[in-house]
Amino acid sequence: MQSDHEPLSEAQRQGLLGLGHDLSAVWHHPAAPEALKKRVVRTVLHEIVIDPRAEPPEYVLRLHWQGGVHTELRVLHNGRGQHGRATAHNVIEVIQELSKVHRDQTIAATLNRLGYRTGTGRSWRAHSVACVRYQYRLENFDKGRDWLTLKQAARQ
Repeated sequence: MQSDHEPLSEAQRQGLLGLGHDLSAVWHHPAAPEALKKRVVRTVLHEIVIDPRAEPPEYVLRLHWQGGVHTELRVLHNGRGQHGRATAHNVIEVIQELSKVHRDQTIAATLNRLGYRTGTGRSWRAHSVACVRYQYRLENFDKGRDWLTLKQAARQ
């Protein structure tokens, strides 16, 4: 089988070794396309072995390089049911307290005035509040029970 690759000259070899010493500059150079970066990684990396761990929730990655060197990396990951788009616990507590005396629309307006955002980074709407109440089984404001209007209170 004949190879299409010509052997490197000494000048080319020295140039590549020089780039290897400053790989960061090559990697972050604005003219370096993604395809080149992928070729570099495929050239120097033999395989990656991933070992998931439950406690703490992390992945242990073992990188096997072409030269025979191994590197171990630990990457934390979210546990079951956790993600970056969840509603903050303090917001849930505010919704829980306000749900006792206010409707969803008023709660949404209050959360927006306080500067809170939904788990997706958006402003609050009545529907968003209702979804949080449903998900966390929070009570819903019921004006009809145990509440009196001002006129009813005056008659009492």
